[in-house]
Amino acid sequence: MKRSVFVLQKHTLLKDHQPFHWDIRIKANFHLEEMNIYEDPETLQPGASTQVRVRKCYDLRWLTFEGKAKVDGLWTQVEIIDKGPVDISPIMDFPMGFLFNFHGKTFNAVWTLQRMKDVWVLSRTKQRGQPLPSTWSDGGES
Repeated sequence: MKRSVFVLQKHTLLKDHQPFHWDIRIKANFHLEEMNIYEDPETLQPGASTQVRVRKCYDLRWLTFEGKAKVDGLWTQVEIIDKGPVDISPIMDFPMGFLFNFHGKTFNAVWTLQRMKDVWVLSRTKQRGQPLPSTWSDGGES
């Protein structure tokens, strides 16, 4: 198991104030692993799944960024919904699968990410994650 940090961000379109997508970004060595989610992950019920776009982001500022940003050619307002530590484990019987235990203040659930043919699928398990410890600090601004 590996421990890292994550941020859950919401992108809202500036032109009509509609949610565009959510990002889960997880700090890796010198980049962020990024999952783009097109429905609110906090409202997905245990057992639910959704397709996500997975990519690498080499701009580490996204781990703490809030404000206006142009994403995929559209101007969005970026809001941090939650952040905290995350425990990451490979799924042993699934070569392209990972288990994430998010320890955020509100985003504290266990999820799996699996590559299914040509798509990545993020699934919320029935396990509940542990809330963010009150002593945890990411060393950044609050």
